[in-house]
Amino acid sequence: RKIWPRRHGPRDSIDARNQLREASERWTLKQENEVDYILKELQKNFLFTGLEPSQLDTLVQAFEQVTFAKDQVIIHQGEPGDYFYILYKGSVAFEIDGENVGTTTADHESPDLVDDSPKSFGELAL
Repeated sequence: RKIWPRRHGPRDSIDARNQLREASERWTLKQENEVDYILKELQKNFLFTGLEPSQLDTLVQAFEQVTFAKDQVIIHQGEPGDYFYILYKGSVAFEIDGENVGTTTADHESPDLVDDSPKSFGELAL
């Protein structure tokens, strides 16, 4: 599974300028199709509907690609979260108290083969 996480800084204080500067040092250039995919997924999430295009562009650049092994737990229930994820390829199951409450699947190479449901999760960490 390939996922684009967006790391959030410490929860007790936030200095946006320092975070942006630090994040920009880690940014990697993304291909146009990757930028388009991330933007599309951000626009599906209510948290980002009020952002200006320039703010969305900055946010897109802050995403880093990571890969998780099959069946690897990404977020543990009850633990503080610090990432916002966009699923890029693969499937993710969501469980609450050990019970499956949903799944989502993404394939950026063949988007017509999967449903149009949101591919993001972890927004409570923001």
